Amino acid sequence: MNRAAALTALTAMTLTFGPLSVVGAPASPVSAASSSRASATNAAGRGLAARLARAAAGDTIVVAAGRYRGNFVVGTAITLRGEGAAVLDGGGVGTVLTIAKGATGTTVRGLRLIGSGPGPLETPSGLRIEADDVTVRDIDVAETYMGIQVMGARGVRVVGNTIEGYADGGIEGEMHATEGAADLTGIAHANSASSGGKLRGDAITLWNTTDTSVESNIVRDARDGIYLSFAQNAAIHDNDVSDSRYAIHGMYAVDLHVDHNYFDGNLAGAILMYGGPFELRANTILHSRSPSTGIGLVLKDGAGATIVENVIVANRVGIKLDNGGATSSDSGPATLRANTIGLNQVGIEIMQASRASFTRNSFVENTMQVITDGEVPNIEWTVAGFGNYWSSYKGYDRAGDGIGDVAFVEGGSIERTLARSPVMMALASGPAFRLLQAVEDRWAPERPVVLDERPLIEMQSPALERERRPEPVGPAFGIAGGAIAALAWLLLRQARSSRPEVRHA
Repeated sequence: MNRAAALTALTAMTLTFGPLSVVGAPASPVSAASSSRASATNAAGRGLAARLARAAAGDTIVVAAGRYRGNFVVGTAITLRGEGAAVLDGGGVGTVLTIAKGATGTTVRGLRLIGSGPGPLETPSGLRIEADDVTVRDIDVAETYMGIQVMGARGVRVVGNTIEGYADGGIEGEMHATEGAADLTGIAHANSASSGGKLRGDAITLWNTTDTSVESNIVRDARDGIYLSFAQNAAIHDNDVSDSRYAIHGMYAVDLHVDHNYFDGNLAGAILMYGGPFELRANTILHSRSPSTGIGLVLKDGAGATIVENVIVANRVGIKLDNGGATSSDSGPATLRANTIGLNQVGIEIMQASRASFTRNSFVENTMQVITDGEVPNIEWTVAGFGNYWSSYKGYDRAGDGIGDVAFVEGGSIERTLARSPVMMALASGPAFRLLQAVEDRWAPERPVVLDERPLIEMQSPALERERRPEPVGPAFGIAGGAIAALAWLLLRQARSSRPEVRHA
């Protein structure tokens, strides 16, 4: 049999009986290498767990670069420090690292924590803190259900960490807050079935805590960026939260201080319910556009709120007062001073039982400046001789003192009609709406929605600084721009080639 005939016969046998196999062939080099790496990772994890178990108070344990698999517990006051790319991997089970109650005074820094259990049962997390006076700094948390949990502890500092949830993760039982939101915010919230079983938990949790500081953290793709439940004297400073459900979700928080944070592209910004007093100062809240939430700041049944110098721009609703300031008669109304509230569909939404004072705020080009669900008698629009700036103000300042000579009046019934029928929102910026609004304001009732007797002629509130994450240019715009550039280049080339040649003597 010649060589061609032999090859033909071998091919026929292969097609008939299947590929030939070699009995006793060695394992794939790739699978063998993977198994070897997994074994080394598990061994490294067991070694680290043993070191933590033997540690004495005051020890420093340095975790060298590498991957360590397991669920780790710090049981005494130590410094646990990662060196290089040190990764603790929970392997998809339980909480990755726990600072137990006996570890008061522990410091953890420079680690990457991944691979907690899937949740929601037992709320597994990247890092769980049960001890007092713990400092957590420069930690990266990813691929976990919950991020960093502070549970029943005092004096904890969570500083300079990065927590990233599942970008395609679902939110268990929260579809009322996410329905229709993805098209407007770019957040891919889905239910657990369509997200492959991955669920988003909260990035930073403060439960029953006292004197806690959460500072300079970056949060992406979480359920709630910072969740507080019965937290007392918590300081939330200079954090950056985006692409999450609520940037801050406070329940029964007392003495809460929130300042200089940046919240962009969440379903809602700061949701503060019950408790108080609250202080929110110099925060930036942008692009909260969910049709079912989409609110920059919600104050519900909270007492003693001070809201000062915040920039709240391009949300569905800028600020909603839902009985805000009405919890107790001796706490005083909510105070809103020198805030910039601009380019929202609704600037301020006020429920009837709310109590608040507004002064030196700027209401800039909101489609509807203020809406209410009825008469709200406990709202002051002028404090100590100063009202607010209204971009829709048509008055004048003859004295040149920066105060309008004619009161700013807004009736509100037309706005309430549109608010009840969002499908008509497209009419709100049209000429017919503006005409109706002008007529209503001219013949407003004795108690209009807004009566600002001392409106400001110029803004006295902060301007929006450059956005940290400008909205990307759409692909169609980029394609069109490229096509125009290519066409311009071709025309220029053709013009040069057709230009008559000039000969010099």
